[in-house]
Amino acid sequence: MKNFQSIDLSFENSRGIKLAARLELPDEPRCFAIFSPCFTCTKETLATFRISQLLAKKNIAVLRIDFTGLGESEGDFAESNFSTQVDDILSANRFLSENYQPASVLIGHSMGGTASFAAARQHAAKLAALKAVISIASPSAPVHVTHHFGEALEKITAGEPAEFFVAGKPYSVTPQFLQHLDAHGLPDSLHDLNKASLIFHAEHDALVDIKQAYQLFTALPQPKSFVSLDTADHVLSNRQDNEYVANVIDSWLSRYI
Repeated sequence: MKNFQSIDLSFENSRGIKLAARLELPDEPRCFAIFSPCFTCTKETLATFRISQLLAKKNIAVLRIDFTGLGESEGDFAESNFSTQVDDILSANRFLSENYQPASVLIGHSMGGTASFAAARQHAAKLAALKAVISIASPSAPVHVTHHFGEALEKITAGEPAEFFVAGKPYSVTPQFLQHLDAHGLPDSLHDLNKASLIFHAEHDALVDIKQAYQLFTALPQPKSFVSLDTADHVLSNRQDNEYVANVIDSWLSRYI
């Protein structure tokens, strides 16, 4: 078993907000990756935590982050949006570039994967070392996240702030959130993404229909791969599913890094 350190750290994003992160750092990393968690999730979410550490045992360094206003990061979630998540990914890469080496892989769970594709497509110059983007149970377009809003969506659409709940926890959101979702036209913009892509999805994902993954896969250019997660649930609660994802990532990346 490979040795690695698990390091708590923080860095500022472009808006001066301090973001919390944890770096799983092998003794001899062969590359660095940034792991973006799912919508309203944190770096300690089970799948994010497990997969990151499993990859570190395979000599892949992983920086898992808390987006603005979530987990241990500073800032107000109500003032965040899809664009700020993309910016947080870029800020994480800047931190790695200045202190270790730039990320060659972006990994994202659910909306974290959608944000990773958006970052790779829209900011190629800032992610110059990037070679691969990996999504796990991700929707093809950021607007999919509005299914969480329930009755709050009507108020937000009408231009009013509102509160919605995820797993019983309340979150505040303002109309600007919807405006930023509309500004990101995935998957239409992905046809010229010059990176290798790997998509994981389960056929019976109850939160993100597998048709979303097909839309992503169809839009992406080669080289690209699609891996079925069989009976896995959306949050990959089964440890064996996490191990499978980490093993496939390790093997697949050997073709590109």
